[in-house]
Amino acid sequence: MKDGELQLAEWNFATDGSLELNGKWAFYWNQLLEPADLKQGTIPSVSAYVNVPDYWTNYTLNGMKLPADGYATFRLRINGLDSEQSIALKLRNTYSSYNLWVNDTLAASAGKPGSTPDSTVPKYGASLVVPVQPDLDGRLTLLIQVANFTYPKGGINNAFELGDAKQLQLEKSKELVRDSLVIGSLLVIAVYHIILYMLRRNDVTPLYFGLFCICIAVRTMLVGSRFVLEVFPAFSWEWFAKASYLTIYVGEFFLISYIYHLFPQFLSRKVWRLTQLFTMGLTVLVLTTRIRVYDYSLIPFQIYSIGLVLYAVYASIRLARQRQEGAVLLILGFSLIFLTAVNDTLNRNGVLATPALLQFGVLGFVFLQALLLSMKFSRAFSQVERLSERLLTLDKLKDEFLAKTSHELRTPLHGIIGLADALIDGSSGKLPSPVVDLLRLMKVSGQRLAHLVNDILDFSKLKHQEIGLVIVTVNLRLSVELTLQVLNPLAQKKGLLLSHQLPDDIYVMADENRLQQILHNLIGNAIAYTENGTVTVTARRMYGQVSVQISDTGIGIAEADQVRIFESFEQVDPLHRSQQGGTGIGLSITKKLIELHDGSIGVTSRLGEGSTFSFTLPLAGEGKPKESPLPVTDYIQTESFPHWEIVQTEREPANSNMQLPSVLIVDDDPINVQVLLQFLGGKYSHRSTCSGQEALEWIENGYKPDIALLDVMMPYVSGLQLGEEIRKHYNSGELPILFLSAKSQMTDLVAGFEHGGNDYLAKPVAKQELLARLELHLQLARWNATLEREVEARTIELEHSLEERARAMSKVSVLAERNRIAGDIHDHVGHILTASVVQLEAGLKMSAHNAPESTEKLKHASDLLRRGLHEMRKSVHMLAEEEAASATFRNSLLQIINDSQQYAEVTVEHKIEVSDGSLEPEAEKLIRHALQEGITNGIRHGQCTIFRFELIETEESIRFTLENNGLPFESERLGFGLTMMRQTTRRRGGTFQVSTKDGAGCMLVLTMPRSTLKE
Repeated sequence: MKDGELQLAEWNFATDGSLELNGKWAFYWNQLLEPADLKQGTIPSVSAYVNVPDYWTNYTLNGMKLPADGYATFRLRINGLDSEQSIALKLRNTYSSYNLWVNDTLAASAGKPGSTPDSTVPKYGASLVVPVQPDLDGRLTLLIQVANFTYPKGGINNAFELGDAKQLQLEKSKELVRDSLVIGSLLVIAVYHIILYMLRRNDVTPLYFGLFCICIAVRTMLVGSRFVLEVFPAFSWEWFAKASYLTIYVGEFFLISYIYHLFPQFLSRKVWRLTQLFTMGLTVLVLTTRIRVYDYSLIPFQIYSIGLVLYAVYASIRLARQRQEGAVLLILGFSLIFLTAVNDTLNRNGVLATPALLQFGVLGFVFLQALLLSMKFSRAFSQVERLSERLLTLDKLKDEFLAKTSHELRTPLHGIIGLADALIDGSSGKLPSPVVDLLRLMKVSGQRLAHLVNDILDFSKLKHQEIGLVIVTVNLRLSVELTLQVLNPLAQKKGLLLSHQLPDDIYVMADENRLQQILHNLIGNAIAYTENGTVTVTARRMYGQVSVQISDTGIGIAEADQVRIFESFEQVDPLHRSQQGGTGIGLSITKKLIELHDGSIGVTSRLGEGSTFSFTLPLAGEGKPKESPLPVTDYIQTESFPHWEIVQTEREPANSNMQLPSVLIVDDDPINVQVLLQFLGGKYSHRSTCSGQEALEWIENGYKPDIALLDVMMPYVSGLQLGEEIRKHYNSGELPILFLSAKSQMTDLVAGFEHGGNDYLAKPVAKQELLARLELHLQLARWNATLEREVEARTIELEHSLEERARAMSKVSVLAERNRIAGDIHDHVGHILTASVVQLEAGLKMSAHNAPESTEKLKHASDLLRRGLHEMRKSVHMLAEEEAASATFRNSLLQIINDSQQYAEVTVEHKIEVSDGSLEPEAEKLIRHALQEGITNGIRHGQCTIFRFELIETEESIRFTLENNGLPFESERLGFGLTMMRQTTRRRGGTFQVSTKDGAGCMLVLTMPRSTLKE
């Protein structure tokens, strides 16, 4: 090819194959020529002969590089063709629009080339095979108009291929089939792995791998044969370009994320985060800018990608050295991607003329990684099978262990309960009433354990389908009344009303003992989770069955938990309260027992509005029931102890006059409280409760024990919450807290100390250990109190010493200050007053004959008097302060109130009923400080405008009260001033309280005993 002419006289396309039309083409810059323009008398001159394919930004005209924007015409004449031969042209994309004429016919186009940006319509062109026909002279004239005003480069960047029409069409079909195969394979793999992730969400590697495959599949649609344009010919040019860039940018991030989560210990998290940020930046750039801008991001992306692939290969080599499974496959896959990526980069920059191979490298990588993931999941499934077999074996051993252990526990339990019954009945003589009460508690505790053993036995038997039912006709009303009678003492203790609305003639087919167990579980649960109101049992006949409803007014169950509560070992906490205890299998056993009776169970509930459990049983005839069978011998019927009040110990200390340390005991289980009382009897005074809320009210009302024993798991107010509230009133040195709990994990211990605990003991606790720890913490508290008293005494002594020194120094300074004030009055004020007298006399003399002059003199005298008064005020200011310091206690309080109203513009309503001189100086100082601190804090922090102050003296004490209308006091800790005030008040035997009244404002209350008053 030379100067736009190509000679093919000796070329046979059928045998020699197709030919790429690369070489020197005639080039007409800034001209859009048509075939008619070349047949005119004056043929346009050729701007240059240029290499095709190439971007015209690489061309030089008149010593200057051509710009990206512009338009031009390319021409090539081909001679020596056989006019009878069937040939065709294979075209690829040209940037960014073109029209192709073959001889005088418009054979193909993409977009609309124009001479201005407005007249040009860009479009990506699909791969085309265009049949062409030489003229009779065996000549083809190719004339191509090209225009670009959008892409960063313009021109014919892909080779034109001339060859046999059938061969070129077959070649194009192969390209489409090849791309379809790659696309389909990638999409199938992607969908498979994404579904795999949806089924097992704890492993994200399949998700990232599937997303990576989708990106590469979309990328394959956009390059090569441009498969997407075959399906959507009108695809937007702008979004085609954006998708071409985004699939590469985002796909790389998904690839790195896949590798990072597959081998997190070998790939740096910083590299993954950096890639994430880099990808986000590139994505935003592509989505928000035009291609002229985001095209510049290719160079940094290519540099970063090469470095990233090299780093991934390095990480893969580390994997191989440590013999990690899958490392070899990962290295092979990255090697394929790296080599094909380098090939495509060099091809894009015109260094190599090889075809695009990245999609094949990626496809190979994808298959290798799919094989790696398959191996990983295969190993995981094999491990799951082995673990499942192991778990089944252990589960069987567990069931056998539970069954054997439960049977072994029943013998000593029968002994404990029987011996307690015998002692209560007086078999060994009449026992004191407190001892009988303790024995009854022991019996109830043993029966509770027996009930748990029964649940475990029933659970094991139900699981292995070993329970046999003795079905008889049972009067439902009598069974319900018996259950309510047994559980009524427990309901009465909580103030609940148990009732039923059952007719006398309703009979069911059931095992009587198991029916009692079902009713006991359901009604007992209703009582446990109801604090006030009623528990009601109703029933109705329906379709050959009896539907029984047990309704309560308790705390309710969340909708999401209403199915879960019937599963084994499940307990729900609807209001985020501590659990009520139990094994968590009671409802599960109840459900299975009902199903054994061919019935069903369900629940309807709303939080805070109670619950209704409904179950069905087969309806029996309405005749009298058959004789009931003997009770099942392996089921221990438990009873509820009607008097669960705590039994107080009667042991007295060795020295009855000795003041015992006080202990606060809080545990929701009265039996546990009784055990602690027995441990502490005779050595400590105590106050105990089963309610954390009640204990909190005691603390807030001023009760201060020497030490507190708190159970951790309690309903409504847990021990941790109670400890945290106590710490708002007393620090760990003032009131030690010991937590008691059956939970002994490290996290439980940490939580205990974080919520104010001094110590943490796991139940069951030994008596000697408990007493030893109590004595230790009490001794530490005593040392702390002694140290505080010594510090306070030394502080008071130092304050007195400083005050005496200040008084001595003040006498000298006051005398000197008074002399200075007298001199100022004599020198300054005397001079001014003298001058004013002169002015007055002159004015009076002139008043008769010169009134204007007399008025002027009097004005001067008035000004001088004002100046004199001002100087006098300044001079006597210190005297006024001395007088204020020597004012009475009542007047000093009134002065604080008046100053606050005058200068702070607030209202202080006051009532002072205390006589002057009745308080000690330190008490007066404390009250003045409290009034100043209270008003200052209220103005500064509470935005107060109205204060109400009362100081009342009674026969027993003096009470200080200061209220305001500002913001509520919500701080968990007191400031320095209030802390010192509280310590001083308590040291003098008084009380200190800061609170909010009716949800608004702040109220400061101090009380001091009569000893504070002067006798």
